[in-house]
Amino acid sequence: MVGFILAYVKGFRGYIDAIAVHPKWRGRGVGSRLLVEAESRLASLGASTIYLSVKSSNVSALNFYLKNGYSITGVVLLLEAEVREIQAEVEGEVKVRILKRGVECPRAMPVTWWNSITGEADMQVYPRVEWERVITVYEDGRFRGIISLEPETRVALDYLAVSYHEPAKSLRVVLHALKSVLEEWGVERLVVPLDASKHSLLKILVDSGFRVIDVEYKLTKNLNRAIRQVLHNSWYTGKP
Repeated sequence: MVGFILAYVKGFRGYIDAIAVHPKWRGRGVGSRLLVEAESRLASLGASTIYLSVKSSNVSALNFYLKNGYSITGVVLLLEAEVREIQAEVEGEVKVRILKRGVECPRAMPVTWWNSITGEADMQVYPRVEWERVITVYEDGRFRGIISLEPETRVALDYLAVSYHEPAKSLRVVLHALKSVLEEWGVERLVVPLDASKHSLLKILVDSGFRVIDVEYKLTKNLNRAIRQVLHNSWYTGKP
């Protein structure tokens, strides 16, 4: 295999999740061809805007996307805390349920922009993955949030969404539940991604003992009607 690209589409939004090229083939334009092909297919499925994320430390990838017409339009913070030091006290009775295959996920607000695009598809896949755990959290019978993660010594959440009703309070309840569950599973550190624009949620995380350890840039590319038509035609004719 020379390379691959993984992408999603939801309505008018396309999302490029990953792109990789074999080391022996790098520098030969493979990445650019994969990117153009992905944009073409997403456009043919109705996407007018393409989104992707790049870690601030990955300067080569950042330059690659900027060269290909993408712009930085947002920031995602990666926050980390030691599980045993998470401070998230609650007043109500908190219950945790493991979401099983075939059970519909409650509607909730994703804490990162990319989960708003990929979440629906991911929540259909995650309950079917043996090592993935999908957890729903309730306080006094009220739904507070949903999490997906792979239990390891250091866990980075794959998905986190909180109730649209009192999202800040809901996040505190979710953190309280996560601390209990992760300590039971032997997890030592927890990483939570969060859109930097969600100020009330950021305050909850910081007050609970989380600290920023990395930053990811949100990159966006708008495909106007003319560009989408060119991409659409090239996809069906096979001509550049």
